[in-house]
Amino acid sequence: MKIAVITIYDLNNFGNRLQNYALSYFLKERLGMEVCTAVYISKAEYKQKIKRNLAFLKRKSNVNNVIENAGSTDVAVVKDKKVDSSKLNKIFKKVNHAIYKLSKRKKFEKFTNENINVYFYKPKNMPQLIKNFDYFVVGSDQVWNPAGWAIGNPENFEKYLLTAIPPEKRISYAASIGVEELPKEISGKFAREIKKFKAISVREQRGADIIEEISNMDAEVLIDPTMLLTKEDWLKVAKRHPKRSDRKPYAFKYFLGNQSEQRKAYIRKIAKKNGLGIYDVMNRDSKVYTSGPAEFLDLIANAEIIFTDSFHACVFSILMGKPFVIMNRDQAGMGNMNSRIVTLLEKLGLEEKLPENITEENMFKCDYKNAYKNLEVERKKAEEFLKKTFYN
Repeated sequence: MKIAVITIYDLNNFGNRLQNYALSYFLKERLGMEVCTAVYISKAEYKQKIKRNLAFLKRKSNVNNVIENAGSTDVAVVKDKKVDSSKLNKIFKKVNHAIYKLSKRKKFEKFTNENINVYFYKPKNMPQLIKNFDYFVVGSDQVWNPAGWAIGNPENFEKYLLTAIPPEKRISYAASIGVEELPKEISGKFAREIKKFKAISVREQRGADIIEEISNMDAEVLIDPTMLLTKEDWLKVAKRHPKRSDRKPYAFKYFLGNQSEQRKAYIRKIAKKNGLGIYDVMNRDSKVYTSGPAEFLDLIANAEIIFTDSFHACVFSILMGKPFVIMNRDQAGMGNMNSRIVTLLEKLGLEEKLPENITEENMFKCDYKNAYKNLEVERKKAEEFLKKTFYN
């Protein structure tokens, strides 16, 4: 049986790449399916984007090859033009960031190329695509978040609700709506399309409630695909970041929202109190900023504690058996998005990990024995959903 996975294709987001890998791996290795991830973009267009990025980097990097007297006077000469040294330092910082960003992206590309079978398609390829695959599975990640449909990407509504796919081939696996309410101008259209799905599953309880409210359809709440795989499965694709020290224990930070100075100070205080260094994978000045998905897994697996506002960082902390502290995401424009984390913790019986229950005294406690038992139940539930959907 041939399955096409439809999901967000983001070469800059750890959770996105890892959930894509997990669903593909599970369908192929556990259920014996032939799987690919179908991406709505032509190879030519994709390569053009990379070319533009490289051209930009080359222009910036030329500065490195034309500097004379840098550091010895107040003025440096750049391509026969005098540039104030303070301005030159700013240029260097931008160049270094561009280099680091490209290095990071290359690791995302490498992980994807090595672990996920990707098929790029254009609209004109759609009839052949429909013919080639038995089912189209949309998910996981926030494929149904209305923000992704409205901000310059209205076509994402059609893409992630599979509007071009015959109803009998439409399936969702742990798709995330990611918000507490759908905008009224979208809910009617969403309801009409969701009713056409052969089978619906979502990642958060609130997502199931929304679907029932607007369409009277039932949606199963299933675990994120990253949780279908075991710690051992994930360690097989993890890679050590060359800058990670084996000698000094560390706390790992992964925040998608902005961090207040108060929050940063609090984490520094906890780390210092417990003799820990800090690795912040989102800080461009950090040694581990150039991590890809494989290095991200390794950094969590070897941390003493994880501080995060990320759903997937919570998931991997649990899978790797690590203590973690959830901090609410309160950045304007990003949304709190705590529903999925609350659903996760409630499913696994880990309510003590909710932000309001964490103190300095208990944050390093890490007993997931019952959580793993609950996780096995959820894995079987997910497998039964997929088998029933594919074979009935």
